Amino acid sequence: MKNDKFVCPICGSTHFDHIISKTTPNWFGIRCGKCIKYIGWLPKELYNAWRNGEIDMNKIEPSKATKDYLKILEFFKEREFKQLNAYTLYNDSYIIRLDLESVKNKKTGKKIPLKDFIETYLS
Repeated sequence: MKNDKFVCPICGSTHFDHIISKTTPNWFGIRCGKCIKYIGWLPKELYNAWRNGEIDMNKIEPSKATKDYLKILEFFKEREFKQLNAYTLYNDSYIIRLDLESVKNKKTGKKIPLKDFIETYLS
């Protein structure tokens, strides 16, 4: 689906899917249709208003996993990495793949586990 109010803060897509929760029936979820990393929640009584494009993104409560992922992206952006897509960040020396949890040195081609890279190169 698509509406003019939804813009994924991770990948910039305007397409989304709805998630109907079995555990919390008073809420419905909104998941990015492209990267599927963004998941946010709205109260069920706002469902029709959301579908009609009357609810802004600031009303959506991001999931804990989404908040954590946005913090990771912000961490690397503060260190001057640029975001290529929802999973890939890069700078002049390295390419980071968050989905694979690996970092590739552009000059040598050597791959480093993401955790080791953060501990060794960014601390």
